[in-house]
Amino acid sequence: MDSHYLLLLIATVAMVGGGYTIVKLPQSLVRFLLSFLLTRRYRVDVQGLQNLPAQGGVLLLGNHISWVDWAMVQIASPRPVRFVMLRSVYQRWYLNWFLKSLGCIPIERGSGAEKALADVAEQLNAGEVVCLFPEGAISRTGQLGEFRRGYERACEMANPNVKIVPFYLRGLWGSQFSRSSSKLKELRNAPLHRSVVVAFGKPLPKDTPADVLKRRIFEQATRSWQQAMGSFPAYPTPGFKALNAAQASLPWPTPWVAHSTQARHSPPAC
Repeated sequence: MDSHYLLLLIATVAMVGGGYTIVKLPQSLVRFLLSFLLTRRYRVDVQGLQNLPAQGGVLLLGNHISWVDWAMVQIASPRPVRFVMLRSVYQRWYLNWFLKSLGCIPIERGSGAEKALADVAEQLNAGEVVCLFPEGAISRTGQLGEFRRGYERACEMANPNVKIVPFYLRGLWGSQFSRSSSKLKELRNAPLHRSVVVAFGKPLPKDTPADVLKRRIFEQATRSWQQAMGSFPAYPTPGFKALNAAQASLPWPTPWVAHSTQARHSPPAC
């Protein structure tokens, strides 16, 4: 066979195969495009990937820091993820086709949420991975807010073998996609790659209540920050030890001591 015809045949087969993949598996194409576009600006580090079950229904629950949290979770997960989002956003004409291709589940506030929660349970029972942000809105402070209990109703309808996997997102507070102040966005506008961490915690039973879930995510946040602090370069210790000893002997708290005390009880903003 002539080499030109062989090349044309290979190209035709590749185009047909690519078209079939796009039609049958649009989520794979979207995931590829997300990874290609966002990793030009963000470096995504994944912690605790072994905690994400390789099969079976999984409900991902974590903090909500920015408009691109869902994309970071999708990039970090080796399994396709279906996201729960407000119907008002889902129905926007310029986003609807894209969100449909991702398999997103639209939800309404109030009594209209029951159908969406039933859809979440149905997807979990089918062995899918579903992600829901229990805070219900993007944080305005960078800290964990109050958790809503809608996910508990979805879990009540799910099979007993469904697992909850808590996760913590770090590195997006202060980005252009967060709700932080414009001053903070300007200060944290890194010229190169911004480091983003997606930390998956150990699986929890599906009947885990909201207060316990929030504690687990908080603990995951603490571990993630401790790991980040451990990677910082070491500084000469004698000077710091002397400074800490001198400040500790003062009868009033100093900014250094006060900051160190507070840091032991709460992780910094995400």
